[in-house]
This record gives sequence, structure tokens and C-alpha cells, in this order.
Amino acid sequence: MRWYRMAAEAADASNDLDTLVWVHGRAAIALGHEGAVLPTADVFTGRAIAICDRPGGDRSDAWR
Repeated sequence: MRWYRMAAEAADASNDLDTLVWVHGRAAIALGHEGAVLPTADVFTGRAIAICDRPGGDRSDAWR
């Protein structure tokens, strides 16, 4: 989980919308698949969806 948070912080600092959505979405997927930290996966999911309102693969992946 620490790695995902570090990646999210770096993405946040980049101010690049595509990077932000991708990193948060991928963290949500990975943590969701691991199943151990679902509350944290929900946080990443919410962040990815809040960042970008346009439909797309990364946003859709985060939603799942």
C-alpha cells in the first residue's frame, strides 16, 4: 500500500491529468484485486473518478 500512496503523491505533484487518473485508477484496481485493503482501494477509486469527469479506460477501470 505504501508504494501506491507514494505513486499517487508523485502523480498529484505532476499536475498531469492523464497521469493522475491512471495512477489512482491502477492503484484502485491493484488494491481491489488484493482484497486486503478495500477501504483504501475505495479512496483511490473516488479520487480517480473525481479527478476526471470524461469517460475513458482508466476512469472506467477505477470504477470497477
